[in-house]
Amino acid sequence: MEELQEIIRLQERIGRVRAKYKNINRLIDLKKYKYAEGEIEKLLRENPHDYQALLLRGICFEKEGKIDSAIMIYETLIKEDPVDSRGHFLLGSLLVDGINKKRGIKELKKGIELNPN
Repeated sequence: MEELQEIIRLQERIGRVRAKYKNINRLIDLKKYKYAEGEIEKLLRENPHDYQALLLRGICFEKEGKIDSAIMIYETLIKEDPVDSRGHFLLGSLLVDGINKKRGIKELKKGIELNPN
């Protein structure tokens, strides 16, 4: 019975966190970056290694034109989970468009290797 209650609590928490991610995505779509950053910060206070929150932070920084900050976030994502293609794609896209085309192409190729679809 105690295990079942724990599972229910975890499912409820997962549902709340997913709703927060969805809300942050909406805020980014609406270009309300400061509000999105505030919500992301709350998630990261609860879990500093929240991959999705870090991903959203990078996207938010990128949209705001804070390219150096976005690059640092994407590099962190790759260190946290080197087999998730999203960090490689996002970092590669920024680097190809900006400061390091050669490395950008390498990251994009790694992203494609990890997720060819």
